[in-house]
Amino acid sequence: MNLNSRAQPGVGQVVAAGVLLLSVGCGGGVAPPALNPADAAAQAITEYDSDGSGSLNEEEAAKCPAIAELFAEYDADGNDEVSPEEIQGRIEQLKNSGVGLTSFACYVTKGGRALSNATVRMSPEPFMGGALQAASGVTDASGRAEMSIPPEALPKDWAGIPAVAPGIYRIEVEHPEAAAGGAVFGVEVNPIRRGGDQASVDL
Repeated sequence: MNLNSRAQPGVGQVVAAGVLLLSVGCGGGVAPPALNPADAAAQAITEYDSDGSGSLNEEEAAKCPAIAELFAEYDADGNDEVSPEEIQGRIEQLKNSGVGLTSFACYVTKGGRALSNATVRMSPEPFMGGALQAASGVTDASGRAEMSIPPEALPKDWAGIPAVAPGIYRIEVEHPEAAAGGAVFGVEVNPIRRGGDQASVDL
């Protein structure tokens, strides 16, 4: 399985590209996720820091596909490691966006060919602290899946509108052409980052 990045060629996992944004913040009646950036960052380090250095190198970050995909962005000081402060800063950005729900699309292809009827599942990383709900979607003939939390979890004003909360997720794809027990990918749903509203997965 390969994930081809439109926004950052050569990164090679999940992509967020385009500007298909439908979001509301506090003023729209949907508050941003109740994240604790410091706690989430500390938990991420606890989960993925194998060598006990207190930060994540690229090998360790690979355990969190979303961070691995955007490693260069998370590594704000360019020292080839992601510190808890850098992770905290990214999560604070998500929280401070003022966005509670946003549209998010996932495109699924097989060798560049669009795959229809693929079930796409997005699961929040554990260090998100239970603040996010899982989302899912099924691809259409163009390979596009509109991702959404369960309909019953959507606010009344969002009834019938697919939406997810900003955050850090893992992506899994189920399809007859997908290898059983295949790779897990990741994405940072970030409505204020260019490319933070789409992912493209090539199986």
